Parts: sequence; structure tokens; C-alpha cells
Amino acid sequence: MNQTDYFSSEVFHRLYKDALLITYYIESPIEEKLMSNGTTFRIKVTARDFEASESYGWVDGRWRSLYVYVELGQERPYLPEPKDDPKTDYKIFTGCSAYFADNQEKLDNGDYDSDELPDLTVIIYC
Repeated sequence: MNQTDYFSSEVFHRLYKDALLITYYIESPIEEKLMSNGTTFRIKVTARDFEASESYGWVDGRWRSLYVYVELGQERPYLPEPKDDPKTDYKIFTGCSAYFADNQEKLDNGDYDSDELPDLTVIIYC
């Protein structure tokens, strides 16, 4: 498998710089193991999207320097982590799919720079 199977070259390099986990997912023969072992993304969303989010809905937001559209899975009870900001609200969803784009316009038009990344755990926050 090569990098272009999932991401355009420019986005791949940004992901490589930002998140080695995605790089391993793209290049590793153990991609299924990585994904099934709880790959988790923390996605920043607007307060409006946060309040409207529910099981099997969707949100779009930001992950690092990229824009992301997430088809949410099942909402689960969120257990706070020590590094969480007490002034921030969090929700967690399992069984999500995500699509990445390098700008908002591409995201809005469904012109993603990635194929679907399935079976993710996503924590949204605002």
C-alpha cells in the first residue's frame, strides 16, 4: 500500500508531520490492528455542532491543521482524562468514519483529500 491510496501527497505530508499514527495506518501492514485497537481522534467542533451531535449523526471540525467530516457512531459515556481542560465540554463516539480535507471549501463540497477512515473512536470538544 502506498500513501496515495488514502491521501493526496500534500495532505499525506501534513499528516506525516502532525500524526505518526496516521502515517503508520497508511503504510503499515497492521492497519487493521491499529484501527481495531482504538484509534482515537480529538476533533474540535463549534458549540452549535457539539450541542447538536448525537449517535449516528455527523459533525465537521478541525483536527490539527486539517478539516474533518465525521459520521458519528454510537455515543458513549465520556470519562474525563487528567489532561482534559475543565472548561471544555467533551463527548465520545465509537464506530465513526472520518474524511479529511486541507481546507473548508473542499470539506463543504465533499472533495476530500482522504478516503474513508472507518471504525474510529472520536472525541469531540468545544
